[in-house]
Amino acid sequence: MLQASLFGSFSLSVGGRPVAGFPAGKSRELFCMLALAGGWQSRTALGARLWDDCDEATARKRLRICLWRIRRSLADLAVDPLFATTDSLVLRLDEVWTDVGAFERRLRRGDRESLAEAVELYCGDLLQDSYAEWCLDPRQALRQHYLHALRSLMQGARERQQWVEAIRWGRQLLQHEEYREDVHRELMRSFMALGDRAAALRQFEVCRDLLRRELGVEPMPETIGVYREIHNGGPAPERALLSSPSTPELHLLGEQVRAELGDIAALLDQLRTRLSSVAQQLAPPRQDD
Repeated sequence: MLQASLFGSFSLSVGGRPVAGFPAGKSRELFCMLALAGGWQSRTALGARLWDDCDEATARKRLRICLWRIRRSLADLAVDPLFATTDSLVLRLDEVWTDVGAFERRLRRGDRESLAEAVELYCGDLLQDSYAEWCLDPRQALRQHYLHALRSLMQGARERQQWVEAIRWGRQLLQHEEYREDVHRELMRSFMALGDRAAALRQFEVCRDLLRRELGVEPMPETIGVYREIHNGGPAPERALLSSPSTPELHLLGEQVRAELGDIAALLDQLRTRLSSVAQQLAPPRQDD
């Protein structure tokens, strides 16, 4: 069976060995598109998504070339996961294992062990080296599923008072949502529950310094309140993760604005990366492009 890794950088292997000579460019995009779709796809629709600047006849011709290149690269493996009719294509997922498919199956189960396995499968954003427009929406959707799983794991660990595990998931969450003050607060409380007051205070300093440096703002009153309780030697009150204070509308608005500012900063970083590859993007297309 073929193993296709779509999280992070694309890779294709059989029995742990990389498939040599698998095509790049539009051929690879077509394979990934079919792997994500999980069902029959119209040739016309696929061609329009891959070559939106071409007429239908030209796009279908290029699609045939891509199919031929994919099949040629897999010929020595005696594997042909593609099934084609005159009008449609499908990737037989009984012949191809994908990390995205495994990720989604574990999310559907929803138990703690399955969620932990799901986040382990997520080794980077979907096809992180690709700037193709068609993969932007599924990339964002899968990222949000991943972050939701991390938040669920952190909250579950806190409810079970498994503080070390809660800290582990919280730190992993902050690698992707570093501006989430509610997560910083829950880490502060978890450190206090372990009796590590110094670590709890350091967590506040990390949060405060990040907000000042990146967004030019101070921590929210709720975060400062937890800090003062810890600094004064009292226990930080136990609350459920992502709980709301007595003025939930204002609280949620503040958290949302800060999260959106963080998203904008992340998008600017992505834009810088994309601009650095403009020369490559503007290079003359290969035959299958």
